Amino acid sequence: MGRVYTASFDDISISAAQTLFNVATGTSGSPLNMAVSIHMIVLGQRTLTSWEAKPLRFTRTSGAYTASSGGNSATARPHNFGDAAATATARINDTTSNSGGTEVTLMTDDWVFLNNYLWLPAPEDRIILAPGQSFQLKLPTAPSGATSASGSITFEELC
Repeated sequence: MGRVYTASFDDISISAAQTLFNVATGTSGSPLNMAVSIHMIVLGQRTLTSWEAKPLRFTRTSGAYTASSGGNSATARPHNFGDAAATATARINDTTSNSGGTEVTLMTDDWVFLNNYLWLPAPEDRIILAPGQSFQLKLPTAPSGATSASGSITFEELC
């Protein structure tokens, strides 16, 4: 088993379409860069009080691309005390998507805002990224009004 990390955002106002999470592996060819397995995604909000659902897009980008921007970088925290920092990088709440490269939609889902969202696939259903690829969880449609949201993405660097 590799090293497991979680990157999060807490109490962020979401009022626009955005990339909620972007996890990028390092470029291929470096001995320090590893493949990554996406283990879990959790989302919640505490502002909207009427029923509303918006689509989620799970995408993977490969090839020469420019990373998403307009949000913040997030520190991926190791689950095991004393583990090294992640070699993968994480970004949160970017309003500009990756550009260039080849992006494919791996799956789609809906986030019903009155409920928390949990994506917890069986191990054989996890999304795997090779070195030089990135994973994005996109909210392609803005909520009807600004909402205060929190979320986490858990991933494993495969040794």
